[in-house]
Formats: sequence, structure tokens, C-alpha cells
Amino acid sequence: MSSYKQKIREIKDYPHVARNWIKTIKWLKENKWVENRQLSADEEMAFNWWISGKAFKQFYADEVLQQKIEFNE
Repeated sequence: MSSYKQKIREIKDYPHVARNWIKTIKWLKENKWVENRQLSADEEMAFNWWISGKAFKQFYADEVLQQKIEFNE
């Protein structure tokens, strides 16, 4: 299994593959193959979760529930 950094490199080298995966996730969502409502809200988020290699609860906590602080200088 590829590491997260390797997957990111491959996505940059082959952007059509990422588009096709997102298209497939959208098709799965439209044909009711996805049961997780939080995951099915956004195809991009589902794709990012998939390449992260994290459990969904951990990914959701890191990306959505984590408070993001912006520092303005």
C-alpha cells in the first residue's frame, strides 16, 4: 500500500486518475452505494479521506471538527 506522500505525488503526476476516482465516488453516491451521510456530503472529502489512509472518525476529527485558527499579521 502506498504512503500518503506517494499518493499525493501520483495525483499530481496523473490528475486524470483523481478526476475519475471522484467521478466514481459521485456515481456511487447517486446510486445509493454509500451509507455514511457525512462522507457522502462531498465527493472531494470522500476522496481525501480515502487517500489519507486514516480511519474515518480520525479523518473527520482532524478535518472537520478541529478548530482552525487564522493568524492575521
